[in-house]
Amino acid sequence: MSTPDWPALMSVEKAAAYLDVSEKTFAAMAAMNGVRPVETGFRVLRWRRRDLDQLVDSLPAKGSDPSGGVARQPGMDSAAEGLANVERLAQRRRGGR
Repeated sequence: MSTPDWPALMSVEKAAAYLDVSEKTFAAMAAMNGVRPVETGFRVLRWRRRDLDQLVDSLPAKGSDPSGGVARQPGMDSAAEGLANVERLAQRRRGGR
């Protein structure tokens, strides 16, 4: 499969595609990790590829945190599992376990 040459700045649609998640999951991931779009000066918001790469690099590997992992439910797809993990991380950052 051929992959595109990803631009340095991406729309929310392209940023979500870059991370291979839905726009809703992307928005949750970005908010959880403090990743914010940049203003181009033309009332257009874009996401930096390097910020997205840093976000990915900061995510824990599955199984690296045995006390906080989300058990996969039968029928749970990878997007739902990813969103569950984002929600779990949010709860942990708010002080819950």
